[in-house]
Amino acid sequence: MSIQHVWRKENLPPGDLQLLEASNPSGVLRLTQANNQIDQTTYFRNVVFSQLSWIKTQGKEMASASFNLVINGKVIGIFKLDISHKPSWESNQSNYTTGLHWGQALPYIKDGELIGKTLSLYKADKEPFDYQINIA
Repeated sequence: MSIQHVWRKENLPPGDLQLLEASNPSGVLRLTQANNQIDQTTYFRNVVFSQLSWIKTQGKEMASASFNLVINGKVIGIFKLDISHKPSWESNQSNYTTGLHWGQALPYIKDGELIGKTLSLYKADKEPFDYQINIA
């Protein structure tokens, strides 16, 4: 398997898993610095997802890619997921600017047993998918 680690988020909170009780879940994983030595406002759009076909729509950019989802070592499947990027979301407050829309993978990540786990994102090369997400 030819995959390259590009980002990690440890100690997943309920919000990233769309398990909020006091508010409506967004359906989006906010791609943030998460203790990685990156500039979150540019890293995901210009490095991790740079080769995707981005389309400007409704004041933001959108792209899609195939993601192989692996949870606790079990391959769940390949999902076509959307990525959104909008620099103005940063608002001079270090907010996130790029989000991964869980889409059809939502039922698999909406699991309380994943709270506190680590999510790792990998970029794939010569695989039947573009990226891999491991949660363990």
